[in-house]
Amino acid sequence: MLDKNENMNTMILTWFEANKKFEKGMNLTYVEFPTKFVWVSQKKQWKPRKHGYSIGRLTYVPPRSGECYYMIILLTKQKKISFIQ
Repeated sequence: MLDKNENMNTMILTWFEANKKFEKGMNLTYVEFPTKFVWVSQKKQWKPRKHGYSIGRLTYVPPRSGECYYMIILLTKQKKISFIQ
């Protein structure tokens, strides 16, 4: 089970990597990120958008959810987050 999850690239984990890689993404929150980048699901990575824009959405999380709620608040307000060394 651990091996399976170790190689998994999720949108949020690759967002951390894209923040390091693309200077344009460093000034965007997780919610703003889809306006300048597109998620390529086959490769499981973010790529800069060539044209147009999109509106990003996060799933509603009630305040009673604890850590999940505070993570959503953090992702909508904070830019340049990095938990990956």
